[in-house]
Amino acid sequence: LSRTWAGKATKKTFELYQAEDDIFKIIHFQKTMDDMKKWDLGLSNDALEEMAAARTRDLMPNYALVPKSVKWLRRSPLSDFAAWPAEVTRVSKNLMRYTFDDVTGKTVQRLKAHGVEVSKDAADSIRRQGYRRTAGLTAAAMAGDIGLKNIFDVSCDQGGDNLFIL
Repeated sequence: LSRTWAGKATKKTFELYQAEDDIFKIIHFQKTMDDMKKWDLGLSNDALEEMAAARTRDLMPNYALVPKSVKWLRRSPLSDFAAWPAEVTRVSKNLMRYTFDDVTGKTVQRLKAHGVEVSKDAADSIRRQGYRRTAGLTAAAMAGDIGLKNIFDVSCDQGGDNLFIL
Protein backbone atom coordinates (compact mmCIF):
# COMPACT_ATOMS: atom_id res chain seq x y z
CA LEU A 1 0.00 0.00 0.00
CA SER A 2 2.88 2.41 0.71
CA ARG A 3 3.84 2.44 -2.99
CA THR A 4 0.38 3.30 -4.27
CA TRP A 5 -1.00 6.83 -4.49
CA ALA A 6 -3.46 5.99 -1.71
CA GLY A 7 -0.67 4.74 0.51
CA LYS A 8 1.43 7.84 -0.13
CA ALA A 9 -1.58 10.08 0.55
CA THR A 10 -2.28 8.21 3.79
CA LYS A 11 1.35 8.59 4.87
CA LYS A 12 1.34 12.34 4.09
CA THR A 13 -1.93 12.78 5.99
CA PHE A 14 -0.45 11.03 9.02
CA GLU A 15 2.73 13.14 8.79
CA LEU A 16 0.65 16.33 8.62
CA TYR A 17 -1.42 15.23 11.64
CA GLN A 18 1.79 14.43 13.55
CA ALA A 19 3.32 17.79 12.60
CA GLU A 20 0.28 19.60 13.99
CA ASP A 21 0.63 17.69 17.27
CA ASP A 22 4.33 18.50 17.37
CA ILE A 23 3.73 22.22 16.80
CA PHE A 24 1.44 22.42 19.83
CA LYS A 25 3.96 20.49 21.94
CA ILE A 26 6.75 22.85 20.85
CA ILE A 27 4.60 25.89 21.71
CA HIS A 28 3.76 24.39 25.12
CA PHE A 29 7.43 23.61 25.78
CA GLN A 30 8.52 27.16 24.87
CA LYS A 31 5.80 28.75 27.03
CA THR A 32 6.75 26.48 29.94
CA MET A 33 10.42 27.40 29.51
CA ASP A 34 9.53 31.11 29.50
CA ASP A 35 7.46 30.68 32.67
CA MET A 36 10.21 28.73 34.42
CA LYS A 37 12.84 31.33 33.50
CA LYS A 38 10.67 33.89 35.34
CA TRP A 39 11.11 31.80 38.48
CA ASP A 40 14.80 32.81 38.43
CA LEU A 41 15.97 29.63 40.16
CA GLY A 42 19.58 29.95 39.09
CA LEU A 43 19.40 26.63 37.22
CA SER A 44 21.20 25.89 33.98
CA ASN A 45 19.29 26.04 30.73
CA ASP A 46 19.65 22.24 30.45
CA ALA A 47 17.99 21.74 33.84
CA LEU A 48 15.15 24.10 32.92
CA GLU A 49 14.72 22.28 29.59
CA GLU A 50 14.48 18.97 31.42
CA MET A 51 11.81 20.35 33.76
CA ALA A 52 9.88 21.96 30.90
CA ALA A 53 10.08 18.74 28.87
CA ALA A 54 8.67 16.74 31.78
CA ARG A 55 5.73 19.14 32.15
CA THR A 56 5.13 19.12 28.40
CA ARG A 57 5.16 15.31 28.34
CA ASP A 58 2.79 15.22 31.31
CA LEU A 59 0.41 17.93 30.09
CA MET A 60 0.12 17.24 26.36
CA PRO A 61 -1.51 14.19 24.74
CA ASN A 62 1.08 11.64 23.68
CA TYR A 63 -0.19 8.40 22.21
CA ALA A 64 3.16 6.71 22.82
CA LEU A 65 2.29 6.84 26.54
CA VAL A 66 -1.04 5.04 26.16
CA PRO A 67 -1.05 1.80 28.23
CA LYS A 68 -0.80 -1.50 26.36
CA SER A 69 -4.29 -2.49 27.49
CA VAL A 70 -5.73 0.61 25.80
CA LYS A 71 -3.69 -0.06 22.66
CA TRP A 72 -5.17 -3.55 22.62
CA LEU A 73 -8.68 -2.06 22.94
CA ARG A 74 -8.00 0.05 19.84
CA ARG A 75 -7.59 -3.14 17.82
CA SER A 76 -10.83 -4.62 19.08
CA PRO A 77 -14.28 -3.79 17.75
CA LEU A 78 -15.11 -2.29 21.17
CA SER A 79 -13.39 1.00 20.52
CA ASP A 80 -11.41 2.52 17.68
CA PHE A 81 -10.71 5.67 19.65
CA ALA A 82 -9.82 4.35 23.11
CA ALA A 83 -6.49 6.19 23.16
CA TRP A 84 -8.06 9.67 23.19
CA PRO A 85 -10.10 9.28 26.41
CA ALA A 86 -7.11 7.57 28.03
CA GLU A 87 -4.88 10.52 27.16
CA VAL A 88 -7.50 13.08 28.23
CA THR A 89 -7.70 11.31 31.58
CA ARG A 90 -3.89 11.18 31.98
CA VAL A 91 -3.42 14.83 31.01
CA SER A 92 -6.33 16.02 33.20
CA LYS A 93 -4.95 14.15 36.21
CA ASN A 94 -1.51 15.65 35.64
CA LEU A 95 -2.95 19.13 35.12
CA MET A 96 -4.81 18.91 38.42
CA ARG A 97 -1.69 17.56 40.18
CA TYR A 98 0.63 20.30 38.84
CA THR A 99 -1.96 22.98 39.62
CA PHE A 100 -2.48 21.71 43.18
CA ASP A 101 1.28 21.37 43.75
CA ASP A 102 2.02 24.86 42.40
CA VAL A 103 -0.74 26.53 44.43
CA THR A 104 -0.04 24.70 47.69
CA GLY A 105 3.74 25.10 47.56
CA LYS A 106 4.56 21.44 46.96
CA THR A 107 6.43 22.35 43.77
CA VAL A 108 8.61 24.72 45.80
CA GLN A 109 9.16 22.05 48.47
CA ARG A 110 10.16 19.52 45.80
CA LEU A 111 12.62 21.98 44.24
CA LYS A 112 14.14 22.77 47.65
CA ALA A 113 14.45 19.03 48.39
CA HIS A 114 16.61 18.79 45.25
CA GLY A 115 18.89 21.56 46.51
CA VAL A 116 17.39 24.39 44.46
CA GLU A 117 17.24 27.77 46.17
CA VAL A 118 13.76 29.21 45.70
CA SER A 119 13.28 32.87 46.58
CA LYS A 120 10.01 34.26 47.88
CA ASP A 121 9.47 35.96 44.51
CA ALA A 122 10.00 32.66 42.69
CA ALA A 123 7.62 30.85 45.05
CA ASP A 124 5.02 33.58 44.48
CA SER A 125 5.47 33.30 40.71
CA ILE A 126 4.97 29.53 40.83
CA ARG A 127 1.86 29.98 42.97
CA ARG A 128 0.46 32.65 40.59
CA GLN A 129 0.91 30.28 37.65
CA GLY A 130 -1.02 27.66 39.58
CA TYR A 131 -3.80 30.18 40.23
CA ARG A 132 -3.92 31.04 36.51
CA ARG A 133 -4.32 27.34 35.71
CA THR A 134 -7.06 27.10 38.36
CA ALA A 135 -8.88 30.00 36.68
CA GLY A 136 -8.48 28.30 33.30
CA LEU A 137 -9.84 25.00 34.60
CA THR A 138 -12.79 26.79 36.20
CA ALA A 139 -13.54 28.78 33.03
CA ALA A 140 -13.34 25.61 30.90
CA ALA A 141 -15.71 23.76 33.21
CA MET A 142 -18.16 26.68 33.25
CA ALA A 143 -17.97 27.11 29.48
CA GLY A 144 -18.74 23.41 29.08
CA ASP A 145 -21.70 23.69 31.43
CA ILE A 146 -23.04 26.80 29.69
CA GLY A 147 -22.42 25.18 26.31
CA LEU A 148 -24.47 22.13 27.28
CA LYS A 149 -27.31 24.35 28.47
CA ASN A 150 -27.26 26.20 25.14
CA ILE A 151 -26.88 23.10 22.97
CA PHE A 152 -29.79 21.32 24.62
CA ASP A 153 -31.78 24.54 25.09
CA VAL A 154 -32.32 23.88 28.79
CA SER A 155 -33.43 26.82 30.88
CA CYS A 156 -33.05 27.15 34.65
CA ASP A 157 -36.80 26.53 34.94
CA GLN A 158 -36.28 23.10 33.35
CA GLY A 159 -33.64 21.97 35.80
CA GLY A 160 -30.72 23.55 34.00
CA ASP A 161 -29.17 24.47 37.34
CA ASN A 162 -28.43 20.81 37.86
CA LEU A 163 -26.31 20.35 34.73
CA PHE A 164 -22.62 19.85 35.34
CA ILE A 165 -19.56 18.45 33.61
CA LEU A 166 -18.15 15.22 35.02
